[in-house]
Amino acid sequence: MREKRTETILRMIVEAYLREGNPVSSQFIARELGYTLSPATIRNIMAKLEKEEYLFQPHVSSGRIPTDKGLKFYASSILEEIQQTHEIGEMLIEKTPSEINNLVEKTSKFLSDNSDCMSFIVVPPIEFITFSYINFEKISNEAILLTLLSSSNLIITKVFKNTENFTQDELTRLSSYLQEKFSGQNLNYVKTTLINEIILEKKNFARLLEKFLNFFHKIEEERKEKIDVHIEGHENLLGKPEFPDLEALKNLLKSLEEKSNLLKLLQQVSSSGTRVIFGSEIDSLPLPSCSFVVSGIKVGDTISGSVGILGSRRMLYKVTIPLVDSTAKFLSQVLF
Repeated sequence: MREKRTETILRMIVEAYLREGNPVSSQFIARELGYTLSPATIRNIMAKLEKEEYLFQPHVSSGRIPTDKGLKFYASSILEEIQQTHEIGEMLIEKTPSEINNLVEKTSKFLSDNSDCMSFIVVPPIEFITFSYINFEKISNEAILLTLLSSSNLIITKVFKNTENFTQDELTRLSSYLQEKFSGQNLNYVKTTLINEIILEKKNFARLLEKFLNFFHKIEEERKEKIDVHIEGHENLLGKPEFPDLEALKNLLKSLEEKSNLLKLLQQVSSSGTRVIFGSEIDSLPLPSCSFVVSGIKVGDTISGSVGILGSRRMLYKVTIPLVDSTAKFLSQVLF
């Protein structure tokens, strides 16, 4: 589809459908254009768009509604037009708490409140967060508290099993070593570097570093079994035609929380930035009439988490696409 006139008419049809939810007639488009094109001409263009599978005519005597392909074309055109501003980032920065869990909760609520949809954030693994301060503390024989201060002054705390039976003295020495040698890096970099440098350390300290690497390996294995996802605003979906009852919504939430489905979403944004994905593209989701706007949280060139909005196919993409795109960039900056 290369004609500017055809693209304009498709956009008008999509926007009218998103507002009203009804098939759009050629008479309506002609009126919106001030009758610069006749209804007959517009019908011919609509027929062409239907043949190319951008539009669908639900009844012989009705107007057209956009297909998934038509909605994707519309969403792509919005992505091309996004003027990156700092307004959303500034609004979030004003509310930015000093603790990561509060940040994720407030950001997710910000998304759901401003989109009238359900939002979700797949939280990046702790090992990707650049730290300016690191400390390990033994809080019981079985548990260790890790405290990080990110380069953006965000506090991250996480409790891990003391799988290597560290003493507090060992943890204190380890904290001092990592702080002095690796401040300004992340734990993933620490792991890779230590593997190469451990042979240069004195025997007793090398043994301690080996314990740390074993501990870190078990953290990574545990993370592979569980994805940290925060969901907010599911009540926004209740009562909408695509989500007819509470049971349908529960089934969707359960499906979304499954690791395999989240990984599919992550894979789809791994190299393409912000995207619109329809439920019909993910076979395991129970509601094909829903759509996602998803963007990756990046560490350098690596996607380590994601931000998304889930709602009706008729969501206001002009609002949701810039909202998700800006929020993902904000989190990439604040977390790393």
